[in-house]
Amino acid sequence: MLNNADAATFVAERAFIQFAGFTFGQTQSFFDIFSTTELMSYFDAKTSGDTYNYGVKVLAYTAQFGNGFSATIAAELGHYPAGVLNGNPGGFALGGSIGTASTAGFRMPDIVGNLRLDQPWGYVGVSGAIHQVAGRYYGGGNQENTGHPDDKYGWAASVGGLFYLPWLGGGDSIGANFVYSKGAVGYATKAGNWQIAHDDNIGVGWVVDGMYDNTGIFSPTNPSQIELTNAWSVNAGYEHFWNPRWRTSLYGGYTRVWYDQTATNIANQHLPTPPAGGIACGVLVEGSVWPPLAVGNGSTNSCTPNFSFWQVGSRTQWNITRDFYMGVDVTYTHLNTAWQGTNNFGGVVTGSVGTKNPATLVDDQSIVSALFRAQMNFEARNEGTSFVFGQR
Repeated sequence: MLNNADAATFVAERAFIQFAGFTFGQTQSFFDIFSTTELMSYFDAKTSGDTYNYGVKVLAYTAQFGNGFSATIAAELGHYPAGVLNGNPGGFALGGSIGTASTAGFRMPDIVGNLRLDQPWGYVGVSGAIHQVAGRYYGGGNQENTGHPDDKYGWAASVGGLFYLPWLGGGDSIGANFVYSKGAVGYATKAGNWQIAHDDNIGVGWVVDGMYDNTGIFSPTNPSQIELTNAWSVNAGYEHFWNPRWRTSLYGGYTRVWYDQTATNIANQHLPTPPAGGIACGVLVEGSVWPPLAVGNGSTNSCTPNFSFWQVGSRTQWNITRDFYMGVDVTYTHLNTAWQGTNNFGGVVTGSVGTKNPATLVDDQSIVSALFRAQMNFEARNEGTSFVFGQR
């Protein structure tokens, strides 16, 4: 549970009922197979779309077939939907945000299924998800008479597992997971949008489940349909127990997000390239201006919104008692930016990272993060029922 005193809010990470194979409430997504989040790292792995920290709303049924085999089918809400971008009124924005990405058109939960094999040596599993991708009306006024793009259905698939290695120290384990998605980016990553500024350069990246437009290369009489976004990620981790009180993990992950050529052209036609009506990355600039980048036709630039990032880290934890532990976790994050190259016309780039004027170069960025944790768990037991209260 999370309790933010400043906002006076309460968020339940887990609140569910299980009965006769059914699960109702808020719990971890049945799509999740393996992630290093909390298991091997204090950091919430951004290269993963796992829902360990906050859970999702689920209605699910799990069938047990014996010998560790099980299968689950579920309807779920809240698996980091990135939204659908209408390029006409606005799009990729300052501060790493999305101007008009919306989930307002979604009318169905995600359909999730998995198959698992659980054994004393660990577990393996596969999972899949279907995710509705729906846009609002064309144009900037949200007028019904302008029509809207047809709904599409994104999907994601995952395979992974965790294996115990008792001969290496008693509690050692190693795990990995791979996710591929199209139109359902939140299953591959929960990192969202990026804007990292350093001196006179900046790294950027934006995430949507899909985008559409009716300006520029398209028109009100020939609008585009939704162009689905692609993403994949891989995560792995290993934890070694030096003795019953000390453990160290090594973990890492990689995520790539990319747009097809039509979606790339939609984004490039909205680049702020003076003078008005200029050419950016081979596309005539028309309609609204959105990314905080000025990329001229002759500039040295990748001319693509595609980006990727990776993280690698290590955690060491000391279990002082059964209920009290302390640990340190260090993570290195590297962003391979979208639109890498020159920012021809300079200008002010602002956002949550502050103001950089001018940002003359769009380039890769790196960050080192460290986290120290001390946690005490309080347990109350009554006739075989255990309640655990903790603060992270």
